[in-house]
Amino acid sequence: MKTTEKPVVLVVDDDQKHREMIKTAFEGIGHKVNTASTFDSGVRIIKSIVDNEDDTIGVALIDIHLKGHSTGLDLLRYIESEAADRMAGYALT
Repeated sequence: MKTTEKPVVLVVDDDQKHREMIKTAFEGIGHKVNTASTFDSGVRIIKSIVDNEDDTIGVALIDIHLKGHSTGLDLLRYIESEAADRMAGYALT
């Protein structure tokens, strides 16, 4: 990420309206936003960031109550174990 670019935002939420609202808000102030609706799709995005040494995520906004077999807390644990050095911060919602 170039120093003049705004941080990339990752939004992981199973509610499409929430994802789109957050995405629109951050894009409106100039951020690139990646969205995911499940733990698995969030992990795929994070892995692609880790595999590409030039990419980082400024912040991840994660729904703590993701539907499915894995929760937002599980995704947070994944980030902490696999990608903490590629992400500036995260929030559970």
